[in-house]
Amino acid sequence: MTCTTPVSTPSRPIAYWCLALSMALWASYAALSKPLAAALPMFLLAWMRCGTGGLASGALGEKVRSQAVRM
Repeated sequence: MTCTTPVSTPSRPIAYWCLALSMALWASYAALSKPLAAALPMFLLAWMRCGTGGLASGALGEKVRSQAVRM
């Protein structure tokens, strides 16, 4: 059995915009990690980083699950 539902792909400008946004986010984290480590306890900084990753993973997982249901 094959999937007959067409899958739309994002346009190239949107893909480049997402790539640039993720690179900017990564660069800002790298630039702010030293001052944040001096201002906040390392434990809190680690929890903030894991929480951000968890939120992103949850949103991505929800999108993947919704696409899997359509197939």
